[in-house]
Amino acid sequence: MAAPAVASAATDAVRPSTSGNANAKKCLEDFFDRLEATVKKRQRIKLGGAQSIDWTKLSTALGAAVSKQKPPILPSSRTWRTDLAVEMKPEIKQHLREVFIRYCGWGDKQNFMFISRAQFIRFVRDMGMCNEEIDALGLSGLFDKILLGSLDPGAASRLALSDFLLAVTGLGTKLCPAVTVQESFDSVVSRYIVPRLNQPLPEPEPIDSALLHMDIVTTLERLRPKLNVLWDIYQQQQQQQSGAGHDSPPTSQSGLLFQADKAEMTISTFLRFTSDFEVTTVMLSRLQLIHAFKRSKFGVPTDPIDSNIHTKIRLNFQEFLDCVARCAMLAFDYKPPPVIVPTMDFKDSYRTAAKQMWLRQASASGGRLGIDDDESELEMPAAVADALGTEDRPQIDEGQTLSHAPSIRITNSAGAGGTSGGHDRLISRAVSIAQGRTQAPENLEMMLVHAEPTTMPADQNKPLHLQQFSCDWVGRVGLTL
Repeated sequence: MAAPAVASAATDAVRPSTSGNANAKKCLEDFFDRLEATVKKRQRIKLGGAQSIDWTKLSTALGAAVSKQKPPILPSSRTWRTDLAVEMKPEIKQHLREVFIRYCGWGDKQNFMFISRAQFIRFVRDMGMCNEEIDALGLSGLFDKILLGSLDPGAASRLALSDFLLAVTGLGTKLCPAVTVQESFDSVVSRYIVPRLNQPLPEPEPIDSALLHMDIVTTLERLRPKLNVLWDIYQQQQQQQSGAGHDSPPTSQSGLLFQADKAEMTISTFLRFTSDFEVTTVMLSRLQLIHAFKRSKFGVPTDPIDSNIHTKIRLNFQEFLDCVARCAMLAFDYKPPPVIVPTMDFKDSYRTAAKQMWLRQASASGGRLGIDDDESELEMPAAVADALGTEDRPQIDEGQTLSHAPSIRITNSAGAGGTSGGHDRLISRAVSIAQGRTQAPENLEMMLVHAEPTTMPADQNKPLHLQQFSCDWVGRVGLTL
């Protein structure tokens, strides 16, 4: 009988896994190496005119930048799951279910039961719940913690609805601290989720999916201290130009992360940053930078994604990190990994092999086909069920249903001569008896086992993908599952 080969491994392009994408990670690392190389070049070359940046001090600050450990979103406790138990009103639970289903289908239209890591991070970003304390890496840790203690783990390390509600409750304790967990949950739902229930959710682009790979998230976290230095320098310039300068602006070393989190970068400041680091003249065009800036805004942007530089869109530090990674992938021509469709190959025609096996079992039951009184019923494989012509199919009276596929009983074929070689001619007569249906032997319906048809009978009531189905497709190499 036909032996299926091992199915090929599949890579889900719209459902990023924790293994990430090495190509996207390399783009980000190469882009930041270019930025550091520009700083060193500016130190060596004496440029004329007044310089807005002291490149020597900037190089020193970049070398001294270190990362700081952040506390997890959920504290370590053995009873954290029971501590997050809350009561939900029916309408609130329905709203959360609708949001859950919508984000389950982001990039995976066939899915509505489990939410992946990337979809969960996208949900938190779109709801405006990201800040300096809640970033992509922290959300990934929250996802892992809930998944580890999940009572209903989904396929491929995803969260079910009950776990999703638990994650929202955990975010509420961080975003809206209150006396009780119930108050925190009610506050985070009413403040962040309910106002954004009906906002559109565009389909992901390849870069959107790549930005949620854990390799990109961890690389951005490693580069965060140095990018924070650049952010603080250009925020200081922006405040000075707007007439709201500070004597001691917050820097990555000062630890005033709360003030830095409230600051936002304008598109003019971002274009000045890219010009100083030679991104505009060497790697990307001005139009590409404007588009990358606008697309990096979490949630639904208020302005269209166009080339207009006069926009109300401003980026906070988390969105600035996303914008830098997006520019890196555009600059180094990021290509998403190819999606490998799982296939199953057959060495031979499955339908023919199934019929031959069925006939061998039938002939082995007795020296003559169906000559015994106590004839044993043999199930014909599903692959040869279409061998019965439509004109020969049994007519079932109204009110009678078939609980299973009809079974086939081999009877003595007219002209077979009572020999065991009758099955070689494939002209045996068969009787179709519905399981659970009894008939007298004299009322049995006789049908002829036809030769293999080339195509199934056309039927307008069949689904579109089955109207032109051919039995020969089963034996072809590379059959898509």
